[in-house]
Amino acid sequence: MLTKKEEKNANSLHLTSKKMYWKLGFIVALVGFLLYSNTLKHAYVLDDFSLISENTVTTKGIESIPTIFKTHYRYGYYNLDDGIYRPLSVAMFALEWQISPNNPVLSHWVNVLFYALTGWLLFSTLCKLLKESNIIIPFVISILFISHPIHTEVVANIKSRDEIMGFFLSIASLYFMIKFFEKENYKYLFLACFLFFIALLAKETAITMLIGIPVTLFLFVQPKFKKIIVPSLFLALPVVLFLVIRNYVLSGNTDSYSVTPLENLLLSTSDMTVRFATEIKIMGEYILLLIFPKDLLYDRSFGQIQLVDFSNFAVILGILFFGAMIIYCSSKFLKRDLISYGIFLFIITMALFSNFIFTIGVAMADRFLYFSSLGFIFILSSIILRLTKTNQLSFKYTSISQFFSKNSRVFLIIAPILLLYSFRTVDRNKDWKDNYTLFSNDLKKMPNNSRAHSFYGNELMRTIAINEPDSLAKIKIYQGSVEALKTSIAIYPKQSAEVFEGIGRAYLKLNQLDSSEYYFKRALKLDPSLITNLGDVYFAKGNFTKAIYFYKKQVLISPNSALTWINLGLSYGTLKQYDTALSCLLKANELQPNDSQICLFIATVYQFKNDSANYQKFYEQAVEYSNE
Repeated sequence: MLTKKEEKNANSLHLTSKKMYWKLGFIVALVGFLLYSNTLKHAYVLDDFSLISENTVTTKGIESIPTIFKTHYRYGYYNLDDGIYRPLSVAMFALEWQISPNNPVLSHWVNVLFYALTGWLLFSTLCKLLKESNIIIPFVISILFISHPIHTEVVANIKSRDEIMGFFLSIASLYFMIKFFEKENYKYLFLACFLFFIALLAKETAITMLIGIPVTLFLFVQPKFKKIIVPSLFLALPVVLFLVIRNYVLSGNTDSYSVTPLENLLLSTSDMTVRFATEIKIMGEYILLLIFPKDLLYDRSFGQIQLVDFSNFAVILGILFFGAMIIYCSSKFLKRDLISYGIFLFIITMALFSNFIFTIGVAMADRFLYFSSLGFIFILSSIILRLTKTNQLSFKYTSISQFFSKNSRVFLIIAPILLLYSFRTVDRNKDWKDNYTLFSNDLKKMPNNSRAHSFYGNELMRTIAINEPDSLAKIKIYQGSVEALKTSIAIYPKQSAEVFEGIGRAYLKLNQLDSSEYYFKRALKLDPSLITNLGDVYFAKGNFTKAIYFYKKQVLISPNSALTWINLGLSYGTLKQYDTALSCLLKANELQPNDSQICLFIATVYQFKNDSANYQKFYEQAVEYSNE
């Protein structure tokens, strides 16, 4: 029996140790925040436009949240069903837009803060999961995970909130499942199931945890298989509910989006042996990215990855490597070996993205490694701890300084890894500043990537040229845009209408009207809704009657397009048909109120009609709106 003094010292040790857990968790979270603090002032990039700033649903704010939960992922940007249902992150974007409209800074803050919290939660969960082990194990795993550069796309790109929340909520679900077995209180089981359901609403990747969580519990928490069955069945309920809701929402769309070889090059071959060999090669490249995260890219579509067969050396090496991984995992799995467990985590979380089970939207993407990187980090951490012969059994530390001093050999190894990871992360974050920075920098590393050239060419035209004050420099930018877009077509001729339209638009700006008309017609064959472009060409040629013909066709297709009504009004005005011009411009003003340019056009028509009162009225409105 302890004396009062001994009991006081024991309690003091426990309290100090508990405080240290919080301190170590805070260190992990702080590292996560600091690594991505240079993204906080970044702009919208890539899919941020389709999901946030240019999405007509998201930009309505919180009133759009019911619609978001009843529609597919990118509803509000295009109506084609993309086959994806991830309402949680989109609802968060709508709420953020409500709080601070068109402000990417707020959304970047949310991404970075949740990523930092992920580090803290991961450490806390691992401490519970490995409570009989040295606390150095969960700390090393958490600090290496939070520092790995493969996560830059996920954190720096607002759109990837789905990845962050899916992972965060999955770990939270595991945390409360562990609590359930500790306390034998069903409130923790219900909370775990609820969080798991929310994780599924964030991203479908969480569904792999239906296997991952029970196996994890069996290995590290409850070795009696019978006691795992009932809680595991509870976890199946949110999966069934999610799949029912997802199927109901997506089944209401008659038009669905089809993946093309441009996005997933595996569709460019009918030879299944070539496809299978290429899939193995891609999985090998994922492993290399985790080991050497040097060439991080935002796109790995057609032209970036080459089709191969089973004679390819990388494929042969991949077969041997993955075979060895599976054999090792099988032989050590029930021994609670962390390397074996890491292999298991990697395999189940990568299964959805491997294209082995079913074909997904792209052949390969850096962001797909977010969940799976935890498995790799388990392996790396275990190797480091074995090399340093670190005591992996439970050990009581009384202070942070003692923790670091007792594990000095471990930190001698992970310190340079963390430095390299941190440098690569911070440096890569800079590329995600805006579309132009990302597209121009990554294009240097992927000259054969068709989409990379089209993204770059369109960005030159839409953003860089418009903001260039020097007329000669502007011409060169448009010429660069044409060159990039034509290169994209040369690599992959079966391009989307957007690429041909982009060339036509650039030629229009260069006043090369015949070339512009040619490419607009090519775009029109692929997308009949782009007929307004021909109206623009004939307007520029001075053939206003023909321009009106095409603008009227566009009005039938998109009657709520203010720009089309403006162009139609200007065409009628140029032909001195002022009454018709006025009705068109007033319609545009109705669709897009408080626009100074529209008011100025209306005032000008009234001036030609010698209506001084209305001229004065709309001119004053134009001045008022331009000063806002």
